[in-house]
Amino acid sequence: NLVYWHFENYYGVGLGSCGKNNHQIIEHSRSLTKYLNGDFKTTTIEQSKEEMMFDQVMMSLRLVEGLNLEVFKERYQEDALEIDKNKKEGRLVIEDHFLKATKEGLYVLNDILVDFMK
Repeated sequence: NLVYWHFENYYGVGLGSCGKNNHQIIEHSRSLTKYLNGDFKTTTIEQSKEEMMFDQVMMSLRLVEGLNLEVFKERYQEDALEIDKNKKEGRLVIEDHFLKATKEGLYVLNDILVDFMK
């Protein structure tokens, strides 16, 4: 399960599952009838760099360890998205190259993530 939260590649197996392969999300059919009849249709969704960056931030901020800023920079050749506002408000901190939500930030994480979408 941590592979998912660390935004690494993973396989989804079975009805309604999803997988990730680099910049692609692979969704398997959610129809039980089709699945039982051998129709294993999958849909591949190409993610933009910006979508991948947001998804990694979203997943990582839900972890106690947070977002590894060095890995993020290496993967995307960019710094993490705008964080100054939430750092000033005490919602985010940087510790040992990891961006983390504070205790207060965890309570309003969805609001923090909305700021990353702008």
